[in-house]
Amino acid sequence: MSLQNRKIAIVCDWLTTQGGAEKVILSLHRLFPDAPIFTSIYNPDKVKGFENATIYTSGIQHLPFAKRKHQLYLQLMPRAFEKFNLNEFDIVISSSHSCAKGVITKPQTLHVSYCHSPMRYAWENSINYVKQYKINPLVKAAAPWLLHKIRLWDRLSADRVDYFIANSHYIQRRIHKYYRRPSTVIHPFIDTKQFTSGGPREDFYLAVGRLTPYKKFDLLVETFN
Repeated sequence: MSLQNRKIAIVCDWLTTQGGAEKVILSLHRLFPDAPIFTSIYNPDKVKGFENATIYTSGIQHLPFAKRKHQLYLQLMPRAFEKFNLNEFDIVISSSHSCAKGVITKPQTLHVSYCHSPMRYAWENSINYVKQYKINPLVKAAAPWLLHKIRLWDRLSADRVDYFIANSHYIQRRIHKYYRRPSTVIHPFIDTKQFTSGGPREDFYLAVGRLTPYKKFDLLVETFN
């Protein structure tokens, strides 16, 4: 399919932190600068590089603490993404590890989803998610039922995607396990010019990532101690 004269939209889960998924969105924005971005929440104070982008947010954007604690509103996000009107677009590119892939498009619209992971908090990390995050006791009590509903929606919404792209072979296996869908592996970009040889290898281990519970840096430190 030629991209010439095609109307393209970019969809992502949220833009509230400067992480790897946000770098992928920034790359897509640079590839398709005229494509608007649809997301649940956008915090311009925390995420840079989108000053010239056209960004549409959901109603969650205006709820209390949404820009700092998007986890509070995960149950609202499926409906929030389904409400986006994407009827004018020929191609939709979603970058998703949560609900962005669940947007509804016209039958003739091509929807390509770059999947960073099936919903971690809905599948294998669901028990740890409830334990590790500070959640209202009433919500915590209802969490098993809520996560069950989320899993049903997550599996259903995967069928709205025409083509899945996985960011690694590991994620490719998880897409197949939970969605029963094939995918093509395209690793996230790396600016190799930023790196040089560090010289002889030294005796230490290095782990890089954001300090979020599901990345389990506490377990890593405990193991090495």
